[in-house]
Amino acid sequence: MNKTRLKVGVDARLLCLPPTGIGRYTAELCNHLCRRELEVVCYLPGPVSSAYSLDERIKLRVGRGGGEAPKILWSQTKLPQWAASDSVDVLWGPSHRLPFRLPAATARVVTIHDLVWRKYPQTMRKSTLWAERILMPPAIRSADRVVVDSASTAADLCREFPRCADKVRIVYPGVGLEQCGNTVGLQFLAKFGISRPFFLFVGTLEPRKNLERLISAYALVPAETRAKAQMVIVGGRGWGGLQLPRLFKDQGLSNDVVSTGYVTDAQLSALYTEARFLAMPSLYEGFGFPVLEALSRGTPALVSGVSSLPEVGGDACFVVDPLDETSIANGLIALIAGPCREELATKARRQAQKFSWETASSEVETIFHESVQRRRQST
Repeated sequence: MNKTRLKVGVDARLLCLPPTGIGRYTAELCNHLCRRELEVVCYLPGPVSSAYSLDERIKLRVGRGGGEAPKILWSQTKLPQWAASDSVDVLWGPSHRLPFRLPAATARVVTIHDLVWRKYPQTMRKSTLWAERILMPPAIRSADRVVVDSASTAADLCREFPRCADKVRIVYPGVGLEQCGNTVGLQFLAKFGISRPFFLFVGTLEPRKNLERLISAYALVPAETRAKAQMVIVGGRGWGGLQLPRLFKDQGLSNDVVSTGYVTDAQLSALYTEARFLAMPSLYEGFGFPVLEALSRGTPALVSGVSSLPEVGGDACFVVDPLDETSIANGLIALIAGPCREELATKARRQAQKFSWETASSEVETIFHESVQRRRQST
């Protein structure tokens, strides 16, 4: 296929917000697509968050900000107007959305990271659930190509939308925080109350992450084993009313669990490196960036045996039943006190090396060209 230089418009709304997995995905792919000599134009409803570092060659068109409802309106009005006036070859929606109206000649590509709204709707905010139900299906139908992060999500998508199967493409993301390294000392550990070896939970505090069940499972671990590894919870408050201090007290874990809230990328990188293991027994994940980030530091993971997590973790993970607190507790005990932690750690970096942004951006570039060719043939 003759690959002429493409002009790609990107719905980059998530780059206005505090860092998330999909936000990092958007920023990393935009940067790597630039390095492949694509012309990338990011459309945003407000200023880029200082948490993201974008390649200086990326062009930005920035709106005046606003709440969630104005952002949805922006995405269906101003964004397609900008894309049309810039004559982009392809518009890419990296977070489940595409405008309803675009010029007929503009190719459309959407990334679908998960189908939480179909699989676990009870774990979502009502506003987010409403938006996914209304905006994701038409994006899938109108897209020339649909990118997914894993074979698990591809299978879920094709079951729910069988007519789109021929345009679904699996592109594994790369490793987040890969440029960060360990650029901080470890003095900050004491500031957060981390006083002994520890394992990590990383993620937004919301029901789908199964954090309450993980904490209850940790309480089942014998006290002498808990003494060998604190639990450290990293992530911003989401929704669902989880009251961590009360939960720690009720479970008798006030001296064993630390919640840091948001941390810097440098701090998170250091935490991954120093942790005994990552615990991510989520009910459902479209990919699971924390697992890959931990593995890239040589740190193994405890994961659910559902959705994409075993696919990402490979043979460097201890798999548990996310609905069974005893199963999770047994996994914690094995990784804290047993020999399997060292065995899994030897496999962690090798598993992480299977994922790279260079490969992902190359595959996405090919998909963009495919979508442009498909659009030209159909108009």
